[in-house]
Amino acid sequence: MQIEQPIKINAVQPDKLKQILPKPLILSTPISLFNGFYFNYHRQLNYKVPETLSSQHIIGISPQNFHASFKINKNWQRQYYGEGDIGIFPAYQTSPTAEFEQDNEFVILSFEPDFLIRAVKEILFGVMAVTKPKFRFQRL
Repeated sequence: MQIEQPIKINAVQPDKLKQILPKPLILSTPISLFNGFYFNYHRQLNYKVPETLSSQHIIGISPQNFHASFKINKNWQRQYYGEGDIGIFPAYQTSPTAEFEQDNEFVILSFEPDFLIRAVKEILFGVMAVTKPKFRFQRL
């Protein structure tokens, strides 16, 4: 018995997204412009996405309500998502097979793992540099 491997996706190669998202992107950021952050907006007809493995952390945001079914541990689970709900998919972790029951629109934010690490460091060290702790010692 042959085991199917997840499809590897990479936001740096948007033409390879056609494997899982057949309709063309409506809007996307130029790849060279943001160095580690990618934005895509797409609309897909009711469709099925196989298991995927992404090189980036992904946040998916839906501007509409929808139902989807996910294959988890060989069982299908149907879930409802409301307008503005988000899905978070960590880099290098397999995302399950999904079936969408109607046409959907999604905003996809993809982040290179190093991009997020740099952003967190800049925020933390920037805040620490701006807000120097002020300690007062009192002799007892």
